[in-house]
Amino acid sequence: MVALNRFASDTDDEIAVVRQRCAELGVHFAVSDHHARGGHGALELARVVREHAEKETTPFKPLYSLEESVEDKIHAVAQKMYGARDVAYTRAAERDLKDVRRLGYGRLPVCIAKIPGSLSDDPKLHGRPEDFEVTVRRIQINAGAGFLVVLTGEILRMPGLPRQPLATSIDLKGNEIVGLH
Repeated sequence: MVALNRFASDTDDEIAVVRQRCAELGVHFAVSDHHARGGHGALELARVVREHAEKETTPFKPLYSLEESVEDKIHAVAQKMYGARDVAYTRAAERDLKDVRRLGYGRLPVCIAKIPGSLSDDPKLHGRPEDFEVTVRRIQINAGAGFLVVLTGEILRMPGLPRQPLATSIDLKGNEIVGLH
């Protein structure tokens, strides 16, 4: 499924090209405009996801069981989903693994943080490369959220803000909100 996150600068013609290509490939497609329109902007996406889920006959099967070791969970995702040949661990990640086991969090699921634009930790590899080694540099325990964050590559986990955040231009004039783009 392709969910197109619509920007104000996107034209209907541009969106039509993506929609058409998805149709040619037999891929479900929806436009999501939730940033600009709130929940109403996500209705098409919700409808398409629901319709697809109702038609799907193959039951969901996780890539790993929670009883597997953290290393096996990471390897399963890296190999089966990302196309990696193998997984390597930095010394810091190996220490983190020991902490995960010592503190009793080994049964938590994993969430792998990787570079954008690639299912790898290498910014030179795009899309879903194959036969590469992914390096785990750290593992963070997010006990409250109930998962482990596996950090790969040199990534920034929190998106940066512009020099002047949009919120500084939003105001209330009478009963009207102004400054939203």
